[in-house]
Amino acid sequence: MKAVFTLIFHFSFFIFTVGCYSQAVGIGTPNPSDALHIVGASNDDPLRVQVGTATKLRIFNNGGTSIGTNNSSGTPANGLYVLGNTGLGVNSPIDKLAVSGNVNITGEIKTDGTSGQQGQLLQSNGNGTMSWADPCGYKNFRDFPNPGVNQWFVPDDVTEIMVELWSAGGGGSYNYGGGGGAYLKFKRTVTPNEVLQFSIGAGGTGITSTGMSATFGGETTFPISPGIEHLLYGGYAGNVGLGGFVVDYIYADFIRKNGSDGGATKVTYMQKSATEFVTKTEYGNGGFAEGNIQGSGEGGTIMINNTNNIVEQTSYPRSGLQPGGGGGGGAGSSSPLSVGGNGGDGYVIIYW
Repeated sequence: MKAVFTLIFHFSFFIFTVGCYSQAVGIGTPNPSDALHIVGASNDDPLRVQVGTATKLRIFNNGGTSIGTNNSSGTPANGLYVLGNTGLGVNSPIDKLAVSGNVNITGEIKTDGTSGQQGQLLQSNGNGTMSWADPCGYKNFRDFPNPGVNQWFVPDDVTEIMVELWSAGGGGSYNYGGGGGAYLKFKRTVTPNEVLQFSIGAGGTGITSTGMSATFGGETTFPISPGIEHLLYGGYAGNVGLGGFVVDYIYADFIRKNGSDGGATKVTYMQKSATEFVTKTEYGNGGFAEGNIQGSGEGGTIMINNTNNIVEQTSYPRSGLQPGGGGGGGAGSSSPLSVGGNGGDGYVIIYW
C-alpha cells in the first residue's frame, strides 16, 4: 500500500512540475527542443491519436501523415493523406479541396497526369472530367478556288474536318443582276488517308451583245458521307435573279445561308436645267454570298438627255467576285453597255 501511494505521489509531482515549470516536454528524448518533442525508434511510428477505437491522426516512421483514418499502407512517404474534404478558409467544404482566397501556383496544372502544351487551354469535357485542348481545334486549312472536280487526301492523323463551301453566282442580264451563290459550313468525320472528291461551280456568264442569254451559277457539292452529298445550287441568272440555295438534307452541325437575290433596274428622272431633263437608268446589282457582301457586281448605269437623246454618262457593269458574287446587270442597247457581268466562281475551304 505504501508503494502505491509513493507512485501516485511521484506521478502527481511530475505532472505538477511539467505544468508549472517546464518549457518543453520530451517523449523519447531527455533534451526536448520544442514545447512537445517526440522521438521514436527508427522502426516505430512516432504519433497516433484515436477517438474511441478509430484512428484520426497518425504519423508514420516514413514521414507520412494520415488524417481522418489509419491509412497505414497508402500514405505517401513525407506526404499527407486526408480522408474527407479539406477546407482552407471554408467551414463546410463540399469538394476534396475548397479554398477561400487566392491560390499561387509556381509549377503547372495537370489533368490525369497530363501537362498541357504551349497555348492549350483546360476545358471541361461535360462529363465531370477535364482535358487540355487547343483554343481552336482546326489549326490547318486548305482552300480550293478552281471550278470543276477537286479532291483532297485526308492526312494520317485526321478524323474530323470542318468545311466551308460556296456555289457560284449567276450572270447579269439587261434588267437584273445575277443571284448570289449559296453558303454552307459543316463538320463531318473522316478516315485517315480517305480521298474526298467534290466539285466547285463556275460563275454564270452575263448576257452578251450578240443576244446570248445570261446563265446560272454552277453547283458546288461536297460529300457528307460515302454516296451522300451536300448540294448547293448556284445563283440564278438575271431576269430571274434568285439567290442560290442549299438542298435541304437532315444533317446536324451545319450553318446554311442562301445567296441574296440580284437587284432590279431603277429609273430616276432628273432636271438638268430649266429646259433640260435627263433619265438615269441603274441596272440591277448582283446578289452576294454569305461572307462576301462586298463581292456582288455593280450594275451598269446610263444617263440620257431627254431633250436631244444624247447619252451623257455611262458606267459598265461589273462581274461578281469569288466566292459566289452575282454579276451586275447590263445597261443600254449598244456594246459594251449591253454586256452583263459574270458571276463569281464557287469556293471550298477545308479545316482540320
